Amino acid sequence: IKNQVDSFPVTTRTYYPNESEFLSRMETIKTQLGGMLNTSYAIKSELQSVLGMALDLGIYADYYNHTYYEDASANTYGAAPAAGAPVGGGAGYTYAYTGTVIGTATDDKTLKDYLDSAKSGDVILVSGEVVIDLADYIVSSDDRDFDGTKVPYHFVIPAGVTLLGTRGYNGKSGAILKCSSYVSGMITLEAGARLSGLVLQGAEKPGNENGHVYNHSVGIKIIGDGVVIDNCEISGFYNTGIMIENASNVIIQNNYIHHIAGKSSGVAIDSYNADLYICGNLFANVTRILHMRGQNANIVYTSNVEVSNESTTLFVLGASATYDSTYYFSRHSVANLTLTHNTFLSPANPFYFQGIPSQSFTVTNNLFAYKESDYLVSRFIPMMTGATVFNSRYLLRNNVFDILNPQVVSKLATGSPSPVSPSVTMYSVIADIDIEPYSPVAKKAYEPNYGAEKGLTVLSGSFYRDNDDTGYALLRSTIDQVSSYTVSSIKTNVQSVIDAVGAYSNYTTYLYKDQISIEVDGEIYGAYSPDGNPLGGGAGYHDIYTTGDYIVTTADELYAAAAVATSGQVIFVPDDVIIELGNAKEKTLTSLYLRDGVILASNRGSVREDESISPGGIIRTCAITNKALIYLSANNVRITGIVIQGPDPARHLQLWNRSFSGVNQLTSAYYYTLQMTTGISIRADNIEVDNCEVSGFTSSAISLSNSALTGAASIDTYVHHSYIHDNQIKGLGYGVVHGHSYSTVAYNLFNYNRHSIAASGYADSGYTAYCNVEFGESVSHYFDMHGGADRKDGTIIAGEYVDMYNNTFLGTERPYAFRGVPTDHQSFSFNICYKSISYYGDRLYAYGGKVVTN
Repeated sequence: IKNQVDSFPVTTRTYYPNESEFLSRMETIKTQLGGMLNTSYAIKSELQSVLGMALDLGIYADYYNHTYYEDASANTYGAAPAAGAPVGGGAGYTYAYTGTVIGTATDDKTLKDYLDSAKSGDVILVSGEVVIDLADYIVSSDDRDFDGTKVPYHFVIPAGVTLLGTRGYNGKSGAILKCSSYVSGMITLEAGARLSGLVLQGAEKPGNENGHVYNHSVGIKIIGDGVVIDNCEISGFYNTGIMIENASNVIIQNNYIHHIAGKSSGVAIDSYNADLYICGNLFANVTRILHMRGQNANIVYTSNVEVSNESTTLFVLGASATYDSTYYFSRHSVANLTLTHNTFLSPANPFYFQGIPSQSFTVTNNLFAYKESDYLVSRFIPMMTGATVFNSRYLLRNNVFDILNPQVVSKLATGSPSPVSPSVTMYSVIADIDIEPYSPVAKKAYEPNYGAEKGLTVLSGSFYRDNDDTGYALLRSTIDQVSSYTVSSIKTNVQSVIDAVGAYSNYTTYLYKDQISIEVDGEIYGAYSPDGNPLGGGAGYHDIYTTGDYIVTTADELYAAAAVATSGQVIFVPDDVIIELGNAKEKTLTSLYLRDGVILASNRGSVREDESISPGGIIRTCAITNKALIYLSANNVRITGIVIQGPDPARHLQLWNRSFSGVNQLTSAYYYTLQMTTGISIRADNIEVDNCEVSGFTSSAISLSNSALTGAASIDTYVHHSYIHDNQIKGLGYGVVHGHSYSTVAYNLFNYNRHSIAASGYADSGYTAYCNVEFGESVSHYFDMHGGADRKDGTIIAGEYVDMYNNTFLGTERPYAFRGVPTDHQSFSFNICYKSISYYGDRLYAYGGKVVTN
């Protein structure tokens, strides 16, 4: 990449860096601003390199404004941009529509209502740059005439209706329609429907590539003729971006389609028996551009640009049941396939021939960035046909290979079966056509010698999109204005980017002021570590496993080890391993059970050979089901150093509102059409969870209840030095929740939980919480104990006891709210609270007007 400094135009709201590497580099840059980074050039260069990690567009940075070649006779090779229709859409795209605007959608409810009522010729606008999570309908239920029975809902753009956003219009990037968890299809288009100017984002992100196909989402389904998808950004659906079946006259043009990246799926456009016109799109980081099947299908692929696909095959010509009459060893694929005037900037091989087009196959005037000989011969030539295929059936003519030293190459039956040049392969003929190569202006990045990069503020292997593109948008604007900013302003912006992407909320503000704890007159207020173990665990934690008696890398190995491991033995998950236990498509999960005294471990916080810090091995589920990921019914189990990921990090605010707010409440029957997920279910004594990261569960990250062995309240659970976050559905959303149980919760970091600690308030329950830090983001108070009114049992009992001391609460929600009276006591002491006591009101210390706390 020669242009390592200057920005280049791409209208995007979805970014896919390795967040750990991204944040580590940003932390390093922050520490060097004004020191090693003391010029606008150096600062811009470094910030641009980090943005490059998030965009991941490779040499598109060099060729974005020169995606085609032209010879002396004005013949063009590659994708030449058209007026009003830039490659990938966005800025410069002509904003136009026909029909009658019936309204502007601002949330999932208004969008659904407009779609449900729209008729052919109607236009539905989607407001500005709003973000709408469609999961509250897709994974729960339709609310029309709800009678207590779940009715699946699918967002459908009806026949002849246009759904229109503002991507590229007047500087806008378009509204985001997203789904925060797995979907088998986010939006369906009927005949004549149009989807334009919007950003569609799936749940998958880097790290999910190697997952099973059944855990990867599908974005758009087309089920009718004459559909148009234009000027959209489509990403994060690791199964399929656009799926089309039995449709004709489908147009897919000027979209930015990227990070459709499942290794065993990852198809940008999956087509069966469809007639397609695919034009002006930018494809990046997709495993396949097009998987085509159906012997009556006709496909034109023209003026598209492809980049950042390093080791894949771009077009799969699927086989039909019939064999070709001329080349009888070959099956038929589609009827006609034309690829013309496209630019391929990556070394990915072009074709995988399961069959050949039954009528015509034309590949002309394309620009391939690498020499023809750099691609596999079998990925250009259907090897079962022979050279005669190039006479008329397969026109592979006048394509430019090698963007640095361009040659116009054709395949001819009369060409030599032996390569005439090291740059080409069999049957290739090099035309005597001079093309002046384009040389991108070299703008070399600043190369600082930082040494080891900074570690993360909070060690994490689980990042969510709580702030959508806020941090990345700020990074881009900072890069554009570096020369007009002071170093201090840039440093402030860099920290804001870190906070947004890392989802640190208010934590860093007080961490860097050294105010997580404060000493006054010899007394320490707030959370602190008495023994050097870091709050939240991670780097510097004193008790990290690096191996075990059973080293497991797959679900089968994990289940097998769990079935035989005995007390004191360690089941170890290496740090580069992701073990998936669920099936999202079938909504099934096989819970992991651990026997008495077993230790389940990974190495979260250990230092690798390259001096980076391990986030720990991952055990996860993509399946939304009521079953717990890990179920502990045996005593004395320890879970340490593991990353535990759930399938659903969303708040589901609209689901709550439809269930319990307003005049037409659908009640809990509707609310629980969404199955509630749990990370670790504890029904045993003497359980320890430490140095873990637990996130992404709707019901709870860690749930405690009565012992499965004795029926009595479980005791002696100790949850400590962990990072527990993004368990936040409104109504549930607990970090650690108690039924009939007692626990100690200490030295943890909490954020984006509805209640980080909660309890049902039974008389045989209680908890002690100390030295925990709340970063500040929640939809309700942070610590909680239900009372009798919540249980509707006619009492005011709120547990046996609650002790809360030396915690730090860095947000505007109440640290704690009284919902009853404990049978023994409740204490709240030596804590740091974000607001004054008058701000919180008497629910912090009283119930029914009576002071209860001591």
